[in-house]
Order: sequence, then structure tokens, then C-alpha cells
Amino acid sequence: MKHYRKIEHVSRHGLFLLARPLRVGSAAVCLGTSRRDLGVHRAGDAVTEGETQSIDETLLLSLRNPADHTDPLGPG
Repeated sequence: MKHYRKIEHVSRHGLFLLARPLRVGSAAVCLGTSRRDLGVHRAGDAVTEGETQSIDETLLLSLRNPADHTDPLGPG
């Protein structure tokens, strides 16, 4: 009977050790997701406030013909 209790104790401890990395991993995933969401939110705020307008204009104009801005580059 005592031997059975020892095995039960070991199996409970073993399950605890197996479940521990899952909890740590879940916390890391939640932290990573919240940091990503915060970054997207900050980027959206910057765009809404017009802080990126010069970068956007430069990027879009680089895709156009320098002599004629109404003529887009590319096939067609």
C-alpha cells in the first residue's frame, strides 16, 4: 500500500513538471501578442496623426514616372 502511494506521488509530480512549461509558454505567447498589438496601435496612431505623410509621399512618388507624376511605372 505504501508503495502505491509513492508511485502516485511521483506521477503527480511528473504531471506538474510537464504542465509547467505549458504555463510559461502560454504566458510568453500572451505577452508577445499584447506587445504586437501595442506596436500596431502605435503605428496606426502615427499614420492617423500624419507623422508618416512625408514617407508615404516619397514611397508613392517613387513608383511613378519622375517626369510625369500622373504616369505610374510598371507594365501596362
